[in-house]
Amino acid sequence: MADFYIRNLDPGIASKLSKQAKERGMSRNKFISGILTNYALAIEVKEIDDKYRELCKIVIDSLEGNAQLLNEVLTELKEKKID
Repeated sequence: MADFYIRNLDPGIASKLSKQAKERGMSRNKFISGILTNYALAIEVKEIDDKYRELCKIVIDSLEGNAQLLNEVLTELKEKKID
């Protein structure tokens, strides 16, 4: 695992991070490591979410088209049954 050292961090920020870590029962290192991991993965998650949304749009469009076609077929069948 890589080591990171943060220089010139505002003491107030360091204190807040320590407090938040303590509130969660975590070491400051583990807490900050989690924050950095989440940040690093956020771009990848957004890309996957964007692809999922696009796929949903495609599926919905296909379903709507299929429903319209089925309604047209049903209408034709009903008209032929009447004749």
